[in-house]
Amino acid sequence: MDLLEQLRAALGQHYRVEHELGQGGMAVVLLAEDLKHHRPVAIKLLKPELSAVLGSERFLREIEIAAPLRCTTRARRTGCSTTSCRS
Repeated sequence: MDLLEQLRAALGQHYRVEHELGQGGMAVVLLAEDLKHHRPVAIKLLKPELSAVLGSERFLREIEIAAPLRCTTRARRTGCSTTSCRS
């Protein structure tokens, strides 16, 4: 099972993961639908190989720092989870 299939299985009750939007050095960003609120969302997923080395602390700290920021070009954070998608 590939990473996208694992993510769909892990988040399937809350989100319908559609496809990858892009990726950077630390994470992959995916387009999904919030099934409860019927709206598009972006899911940022820390790359598994970095998660194993760095742990999730740095990624979670980035979320804490960005959460209070308000900007028309930045997505609003609505949730955070530490679901593992490793097989």
